[in-house]
This record gives sequence, structure tokens and C-alpha cells, in this order.
Amino acid sequence: MSELRTNRIVPRNGLVTNAMGGIIQTVHVSYDSPFDTTTTGGVDTGLTATINMQSASNKLLITCSALWSTVSNEAYMALTDSSNNIIVQPAARGSRGRYHWGTHYNGSGGNSTYHSSRESVTLLHTPSSTGNFTVKLRIYNINSGQTVALNKNLSDNDRIYDPSGVSTLTLFEVTA
Repeated sequence: MSELRTNRIVPRNGLVTNAMGGIIQTVHVSYDSPFDTTTTGGVDTGLTATINMQSASNKLLITCSALWSTVSNEAYMALTDSSNNIIVQPAARGSRGRYHWGTHYNGSGGNSTYHSSRESVTLLHTPSSTGNFTVKLRIYNINSGQTVALNKNLSDNDRIYDPSGVSTLTLFEVTA
């Protein structure tokens, strides 16, 4: 059964601010359902959070932590908005992938080894608008013959060597 937990903190009069600004509100979700895909292209993982931005001049601080697994270097993950645009996309450099996570390179030259890791990313984004802003974790698979997994190891056996995990996404609206 898929489980997505959301916590929302909205202070009455804002939190304490200083010269650097302050946190207006926080939205936190955790997602512990095992997910995998062999679909080529971008796929929503189910880890999604929406925050209602109070001011167009405020910034959005985003933190995401995910346990993911693949067998080669043909999969990536990225945080996107509701239209699947990558948030704070890295600059283009040749033919390199422009994502937030990736890849798990198998130096032996084959798909014989499972790679699992817990990885985190923190981004500062300027939505430049008020209202709801949605952030999603998406997997980008380049090879349809490859499986990419979230919150589990690909072998997914009931043993100590095959971890299961909880992925989290936290959004902070921060004054400018």
C-alpha cells in the first residue's frame, strides 16, 4: 500500500526573522512505498509536495532525500514543477545529463551489480508568483530494458543486504 504523509506548519505571525529573512511556512512529506519503473523517459515517483506561496518575492528552499537503485548509468532523478520542468536545472555542458541525481556507474561494464544509495539535494528556487507551487520527484530512465527503483534495492529480497527506505521532500517558503 502506498503511503504519502504530509505535515504542514503555518505559524500565526511568521517565524522570527533576521537580516537573512525568515521561514514563513513549511511543508514536509515522506514516502515509503516501494516504486520501480522500466519506462523510458520521465516518470512521477509519487513523492510530491505543494506549498501555497504567500509572496511573489519570497524564495522556496527545497530539500529532498531519496533511496534509489539501478543497475547501470542510464537513469537519473530530478525535482520538477507541476509541468515537469526541472527546478534549478544545471547548466548545459555538452551532451551531459542535466539532473539532480545520477548515475550509478557500473565500472565492470555490465548490468551485473545493483547500486543503491541514499542521496540528498537542496535547492533555492524563485517561483516569482503567489499561490500553489508543486514539487515532484521524477525518475528519468534512458534504457527501457533497465529497472530503476525508489525506496528499495532492485533485488528486493527479504534480507539485510537489500535495504528499503523512506524518501522525504521538504518545502520552506523563505522571505527575501
